[in-house]
Amino acid sequence: MFCRHQSAVCSCSVFHLRVLSLCCWKQGSLRDQLLYPHTAESRHEDGSDVRLVQLLTELDLSHLLACKGGLDAEEVWQDMLSVGEQQRISFIRLLYHR
Repeated sequence: MFCRHQSAVCSCSVFHLRVLSLCCWKQGSLRDQLLYPHTAESRHEDGSDVRLVQLLTELDLSHLLACKGGLDAEEVWQDMLSVGEQQRISFIRLLYHR
């Protein structure tokens, strides 16, 4: 689906999410996955850990914090998360970057 500009990337306020997340999974911590494409060093001011935990809780993903290391837990996330969990991570990214 495209915005009125008929482009997958445009400057309007439309944010496109795929049904299946085919990209954007990188090696790193849970925090890295949530902040993508930002890093912990370049994140928005509202990207505090409190905000990330709040978003995880609101989208029923707080169980991921139980992983060894919490937000710093490093896993092979695309293999560990179900498709539904990957979609909810994408929504967290959307809410974080809006």
